Amino acid sequence: IAFFTLLIFASNLQAQDPLRKHSIGLSQTFVDYNVQLLNKELFVFDSSLSNFTRFSYQYKLSNWWMVNTGITNGFIDNQRIKEQFLQRAFVVGWDAALMLKLNNGKILKENPLVAPYLTFGYRFDYVNKLKEFDEAPLITSNQFGAGVNLRITPRTHLQLQTAVNQKLAGDFNTHIQYRFGLTQSLGKSKSEKNVPSEEYDLLISEQITTI
Repeated sequence: IAFFTLLIFASNLQAQDPLRKHSIGLSQTFVDYNVQLLNKELFVFDSSLSNFTRFSYQYKLSNWWMVNTGITNGFIDNQRIKEQFLQRAFVVGWDAALMLKLNNGKILKENPLVAPYLTFGYRFDYVNKLKEFDEAPLITSNQFGAGVNLRITPRTHLQLQTAVNQKLAGDFNTHIQYRFGLTQSLGKSKSEKNVPSEEYDLLISEQITTI
């Protein structure tokens, strides 16, 4: 929280510009195993849940596309495997996804208050405890869904996302994933790099006055 507070404070001293390509993020991800679309079981009424903390890096490829990758660690709770009950298991993972921006200057302006997107990617989770059940510890899934970035400051956004998460082996179960967190853009924009120092100081002063 202190780290992101410092970044938000620093971002308020910069001019608003949608051209920064790099950003980092910190979020919480939940997977609800009560929703199994392929089995047509919308409500199983158990307490199975995954909870992950995710640190991510995001790069803007173009006005239309971004790539987002992240590492996660967390727990899977209350799973039933081969008629046995697994109360809790530690998980580490990595994921990568392409994001189709709707705030691309054609559909929506590039830096709106609400910036929706579509996403598709893959996820890899390693659950060492699965070895005790004679199961492969590496779980591979694909993910496709939609999300929205809500602008807090010119550089800081609240990111909300919902995705369908399907395993690519075993029972091929399909679950629902929820994610919420903060993203923070980094570095100077092209316009800031081309502004002479005196003009840049004036630009910062004008921004502070605006705030």
